[in-house]
Amino acid sequence: MNKLIIISTCDQEYIPILKPFLRSLRKNATCVQPYIRFVNTNPGSIEEAIDEFPEMWFVIEEKELDTKRKHLNKKGILLQEELDRGFKEKKTEFRGARWLYSDKMAYCSNIRYNTVNQALSAGLEHILMMDIDAIVRRDLDELYNLIKSHDLCVVSSNSEDFINRQLGEEETKRLRFPELEEFYHGGLIGIRNSLTMREIFKKIEKNINLYDWDSDELVISKIFTEHEGEIDIHNLSRKYKDEGLYTKGYVCPVFQEDSVIWSGTANTKSTNEVYAKELKLYE
Repeated sequence: MNKLIIISTCDQEYIPILKPFLRSLRKNATCVQPYIRFVNTNPGSIEEAIDEFPEMWFVIEEKELDTKRKHLNKKGILLQEELDRGFKEKKTEFRGARWLYSDKMAYCSNIRYNTVNQALSAGLEHILMMDIDAIVRRDLDELYNLIKSHDLCVVSSNSEDFINRQLGEEETKRLRFPELEEFYHGGLIGIRNSLTMREIFKKIEKNINLYDWDSDELVISKIFTEHEGEIDIHNLSRKYKDEGLYTKGYVCPVFQEDSVIWSGTANTKSTNEVYAKELKLYE
């Protein structure tokens, strides 16, 4: 199949944001095939999504998961940022998982690697794993070509603009994962199918703790670093995962107008006026 397979996970809470995500893909990207894993999602909500997006591939999973936010993110990371955002007026209904998280939130984030492995095993050639709070604003042809040309396309701490990507990135590396020499972001990963990449992603899935929010980025950072001499890794620029750039003083993050993808990371999706305005274009 000559299309880029977009893999995301959605639960009932994220149904309202699934539709803008898929609408932004449909409007702005001609080279993609969305593939959604629904976890504990109402049948009626899934039927509505299928009716509007009949081209969507999907898998449905029902699993007993605790929804109470009772786990503290590693090292209590970004407490000041979280408190700062918590006092901001909410622009949408969503609340991110930056500080406290539930088993359900961690599971939905980490089970994506199982979906990726299913796609790789099925022989799908080019895959892009994305967070569902992304807004695709421009065509993905250039990104698709990068994924065709490299084994792995990912945001890493080797990127020139890593520290400036947003306030949290360098803090994430320093406080959450001080043991890592290099940090890889789990929110946007492009994969070119090969025997080596299939083996790598099987190893990732085997080592991830599905109920630990920090587990995936810790595992992928260690495994990608372990194999970086065997595979061609391309560091993606900010325009493909623009999370908003913080200015000094914890001002609301600023998105770049020419970015291809805006990401509603953590509470950005609920407190950032510019992101909320862009989201409404697809509601």
